[in-house]
Amino acid sequence: MNFEEELLLLIKSRYPLVWVETYDEEYVGNSIAEIAVAQGLRHYQWSVSKGIRFAPTGESLYDSHEPLKMLKNLTDLTFVVKEKAIYVLYDLDKYLENATVLRYFKDILEKIKGTPTTVILVSAGYKDIKDLSAHVARITGGFPDEKEIFSMISSELLQIRKSLPQLQVDLRDSDVKRITTLLKGLTSQQIKNVINKCVIQDMNFDFSDISKIELYKKEIFDRDGVLEYYTSESVSNVGGFENLKKWVSLRKKFFLRKDLAMPAPKGLMIVGVSGCGKSLAAKAIGGELGIPLYRLDVTKLYSKYIGETEENVRKAFEVLKKLSPVCVWIDEIEKIFSSSSGEIDGGVSKRILGSFLIWMQERKEDSFIVATSNDINSMPTEFLRKGRFDEIFFVDLPTAAERETIFKIHLAKRKIGLSAEEVKKLAAATPGFNGSEIEQAVISAMYSAEDARNISAAEVGRQLGITTPLSKMRSEEINSLRSWAKEKNVLYV
Repeated sequence: MNFEEELLLLIKSRYPLVWVETYDEEYVGNSIAEIAVAQGLRHYQWSVSKGIRFAPTGESLYDSHEPLKMLKNLTDLTFVVKEKAIYVLYDLDKYLENATVLRYFKDILEKIKGTPTTVILVSAGYKDIKDLSAHVARITGGFPDEKEIFSMISSELLQIRKSLPQLQVDLRDSDVKRITTLLKGLTSQQIKNVINKCVIQDMNFDFSDISKIELYKKEIFDRDGVLEYYTSESVSNVGGFENLKKWVSLRKKFFLRKDLAMPAPKGLMIVGVSGCGKSLAAKAIGGELGIPLYRLDVTKLYSKYIGETEENVRKAFEVLKKLSPVCVWIDEIEKIFSSSSGEIDGGVSKRILGSFLIWMQERKEDSFIVATSNDINSMPTEFLRKGRFDEIFFVDLPTAAERETIFKIHLAKRKIGLSAEEVKKLAAATPGFNGSEIEQAVISAMYSAEDARNISAAEVGRQLGITTPLSKMRSEEINSLRSWAKEKNVLYV
């Protein structure tokens, strides 16, 4: 169900007040206008800068800018003229702290409840106003769906070509599909901005622009809140993890197909030794599934203000619903939901845990969760039962063969040429080293060499020799993890 369908359902259900949270007033306004025409409803808009306007013509009502005067005008329109209408009020929430304004507003809502008339309050955020709780339905808007995005892309490119006839568009159907999916979660204006930005640089719109869109989207999400957009990794850049790769490969065909009785996979947890590639594997899973990857930073959800943390959680779930299909990466989940009574924070952590458990179990949208953890003993048992995750995988320190693959990946990534025999010897000489320690040894060797592209195996070996691997410093913790995995018959990656 897209935004317009969801809003229409609320209007038909005769809610007197629908509160729309959005950053894209243009998109929401266009959707409301289409609903008004289709349902034969009079359509009025109000803002403090423009007053009350009859939306189809832009005709304004005299002296209706101030909130109180606007509400008195709406009272006349509603009860004297007795129109069936939609009244769209922008940012009225900023004036509802005034007791008189709130009283007039409540009177209107009380009168129109159960009638075809609806007030739609549009603002960037929601306020929990107890006086309105009996009247209000909430909805998050401003995110066009894939069909609307495709239409926007076509329309925008057509407009650009009118002024820039030299524009070249070279996209396969698969490229268009990927771009359309990438642009989900952006407002209509942001979509137009990024298309223009891609075109203006080289007068082309083609496959190479996908990376520019990814960068633009990451900048937007890194700035705006708890979701961080990540570019997916190729599974070829992940050394080892063969069981995990096979598991994902077997299930990816069922993720987006709706015509099968087989349930879609929900997600998995990767538990194990720090630095052994859990985060890299999470990024590769998003790429293998062919869907955008977002890291959910749950620590940013917490707020010092009462009730705001729970509100942030609700918003995050709403955004993920609009972004679907999506791969959600929750990193080091044990630090967020570690076992505690919740007494220190007034029970907030327990309520957040409950919200996440319900969402993980009951969500209907196409979302795949990848959770990573270094310390399974800190995890609430509720997270580990079957049904929350399809599978739990354990990642141990890499074997000699896996270390050889890891060396090859990091050397090739930096265009460093060592012989196969040299790489095999380095792998054999590094038992107990994890992937991160191997990568840092290669990087350190590049810094110490006169020519960063012409380093020797001996220099890499020297850097490894002055490194104390985590497996020695924290051997007890690693052995405890191994014992847990063996006891619980957890699959190795």
